[in-house]
Amino acid sequence: MDNQTFDTHFQELFAVALGIKEPWYIKDFGLVPSLKDLTVMEMHINVDFREGSNFEVEGCSEPCKVYDTKERVWRHLNFFQYRCYIHARVPRVETPDGKKKTIEVPWSRIGSGFTLMLEGVILALVKHMPVAAVAREIGEHDTRIWRVLNYHVN
Repeated sequence: MDNQTFDTHFQELFAVALGIKEPWYIKDFGLVPSLKDLTVMEMHINVDFREGSNFEVEGCSEPCKVYDTKERVWRHLNFFQYRCYIHARVPRVETPDGKKKTIEVPWSRIGSGFTLMLEGVILALVKHMPVAAVAREIGEHDTRIWRVLNYHVN
């Protein structure tokens, strides 16, 4: 199996595992040194959308064209022993009435720095252990864990 075929298989595997569907796709991925500690490796998965894609927006009868994008990063479940992050250009679209709306990506809720899968793990853990212990286990500050908990409880 050549490298290109190997990469394509892994891109497809990650897309299935993350629930990524058209027009989204796995652009690339890799283990890279952490910016906080160059001796620690992290998995970074870059997700993008197909050029020319239109997106459905609540309140619009037909899909809207992309106006611009904003780079975002979400913490995901660890990839084996490595922290994992998903990067994506999140599109803003222009609605027929001229308003600009940010698209909600399928792997995270708006305003969260975590994927839905990681939020699910956090919620499962806080049922059985204190928030501070969950924060240590996940490797995040406890205020981020409290934000997830407060969002889903309130």
